Amino acid sequence: MVIIMNFECRYIPVIQLELGKSMRNFDPDIKDLIKSIHKNGIITPLIVKLNRDSGKYTILDGSRRYIAAKELGIDEVLVIEVK
Repeated sequence: MVIIMNFECRYIPVIQLELGKSMRNFDPDIKDLIKSIHKNGIITPLIVKLNRDSGKYTILDGSRRYIAAKELGIDEVLVIEVK
C-alpha cells in the first residue's frame, strides 16, 4: 500500500493554532521540553490541519511543543500543514 499526502511546510503564528479536542484537557509535564526548546528551538515541526469552521489550524501532532512555545513567548512555529 502506498499513501501519498499533500502537505506544505511553513511558519504559522502561534495565535492561529488550536489544540485538537482530545488534547484540550491534558496536563503535560513540559519543564524539560521548555528548557530544550529555549536552548535549541523547536526541532520537529508541528503537524496541523486547517479547521474551516474556526479558521485556525488544529494541531494533529505537537501539542506539547505548542504549549511550550506559548510559555516561551514564541510568536510563530514551523508546521507541516496536511491538506
